[in-house]
Amino acid sequence: MLTGNDKYRSWIPHGFNFLSVKETESLTTLSDTVRKSLKKNQYMEVIPPSLDFYRTFQITARQSSDPVFEVRDASGEVLAVRSDLTVQVVKAAAAGRLGKDRPLNVFYIQPVFHDRTWGAGNRREMVQAGIESIGNQDPDRFLKILSLASELIHNNRLEAKFLYGDVRFLNALFETIPENLRSPLSEAFHLKDTYKIRSMIKGVCSSELTDLLTEVPLIFGDHRALDELEFLCKKNENLLSCIREARKVPNVIYDFSLVRELTYYTGPVFEGYIENCRETVITGGVYDSLYEQFSGESQTACGFALNLSIISEQI
Repeated sequence: MLTGNDKYRSWIPHGFNFLSVKETESLTTLSDTVRKSLKKNQYMEVIPPSLDFYRTFQITARQSSDPVFEVRDASGEVLAVRSDLTVQVVKAAAAGRLGKDRPLNVFYIQPVFHDRTWGAGNRREMVQAGIESIGNQDPDRFLKILSLASELIHNNRLEAKFLYGDVRFLNALFETIPENLRSPLSEAFHLKDTYKIRSMIKGVCSSELTDLLTEVPLIFGDHRALDELEFLCKKNENLLSCIREARKVPNVIYDFSLVRELTYYTGPVFEGYIENCRETVITGGVYDSLYEQFSGESQTACGFALNLSIISEQI
C-alpha cells in the first residue's frame, strides 16, 4: 500500500472523480442537450473565470462548513477557485462586461468546487448548468424559471420533486429576533430542530412567536399545508402575503423552512430532487439585491443551477 507522499500515484483526493470514457461521453452529450435547450429559450452562453477574488465568493457563502478552495497569487492577493457561478455572472453584468441591454438572459455550463471535509459524502467538484436572468421585470419570472428547470430535467426522462420556500417569509418571521441569533436560528429552522429552536429563543420571544417558530418548520406539503399555515399566521399580514403568493406556484411541496441561511436570496426559492438520489439536483430563486452589491444600482435577478454531474449518472 502506498502511504504518505506516495499516495498521489494511485489515489485522487476525496470528493473528486476521474470520468471514464463512457462517463465522459454521457456528461458531454447531456451538456450539449442542455446547451441546445437553453439557446432555444433565448439564453446566451458565457464562461466565468475559474479563479476570482476570495471576497467575491464570501458574499454567497451558505455554510461555514463548506469553505472555498483558497490560493494566493505572487503578490499575496487571496483568490479562490469558483464555488458559485451566480455571483460571478451578476458581478460581470454589474461591471458592464455583458452589455447594457436589459433584460439580460445568460447561461453557463462549467464546473464548480467546494472544499468539503473528508467523510461528509459530498462532491467537491461538479459540473453545473445554470441560468441568470437580470433586469427582468416580468411578474411571472419566478414561475418561468421554475418551469424551465422542470423542462430540462424532464427532457432527460427524469422527474423531479420541487420544494418551494420564500426568504421573505423567514425575514418577516425573524423580524423581532436579535440579529446575532438569526443565522443559527435559520439553520435550526431548516433542520426542523424544534428543541434547538425553543432553547435558542427561550426568554427572547413571546409565547405566540415561540409557537410560530416551533410549529411552522413542521408544516409542509401540498395546498393543505398552506391552509394550515394561513390559520397559524393569521395575525401577521407579511406572512400571509407570502403564503398567498405561494398558491400561484403549482406542482411543488411547500416548505418555508427551506432556506438554510439568510443569504443573497431575497424572495421565492426552490430545490429539486430526483428519485433514488439524496443530493439536491437543482437550486434556484430570486436574488434582487445581489446586483446592487457590485454596482450600487438596483436590478432584479433570478436563476438556477442544475447539477449535470448527478443527472449524467442517472440517465
